[in-house]
Amino acid sequence: MHNESAAAKKQRIRTEVRRSRRDLAPRQVRQRSEAAGRLVARTGAFHRADKLAFYLPNDGELDPRPLMERARALHKRCYLPVIDTMLGERLAFAPCQPDTPLRPNRFGIPEPQVPRRSWETPRMLDVIYAPLVAFTPEGHRLGMGGGFYDRTLEKRRHFKAWRRPRVFGLAMELQKRDWLPTEEWDVAIDGIATEARLYPDLGGFR
Repeated sequence: MHNESAAAKKQRIRTEVRRSRRDLAPRQVRQRSEAAGRLVARTGAFHRADKLAFYLPNDGELDPRPLMERARALHKRCYLPVIDTMLGERLAFAPCQPDTPLRPNRFGIPEPQVPRRSWETPRMLDVIYAPLVAFTPEGHRLGMGGGFYDRTLEKRRHFKAWRRPRVFGLAMELQKRDWLPTEEWDVAIDGIATEARLYPDLGGFR
């Protein structure tokens, strides 16, 4: 274990957390998703935002749809990620209404079927709520390994004063780890919300 590479450590943690996440009953995931959504909906970052990106849950992820419904009720504009192969496997964000048609991408994750001209780049959004596999209380995020969010948000690593979009992870407490291996291309995020609390503290969500 001591000689394990960062990539191997990440993969081991992914396997452990994904197994724990999949062991939850749908009712447990729903309850935790609703609780996390209530916490986030009370934050200043949520209330000030006009354009917010969410995701559709996969592989036992925390479900942001209760939060997305709250955003729509407040007449905020909601988006979902789409893989933009023309920009080097980065993410763009497509507007999504309740009646927007969806089509699975190559990973089986539904994406809005809307004209490309309606897609937004990350810098056009106010907030992105991102999925993750594991996190630390300090705000480090471990994703699925495809690197889509890290590539999409790589410019954040080069700017000390970054205004938009704010990026928050959504997860369950069981995904928390005291430490995660990091590599130079990993992008830190502004905070993480679980069913129990906000990390690293409320300040990140103000």
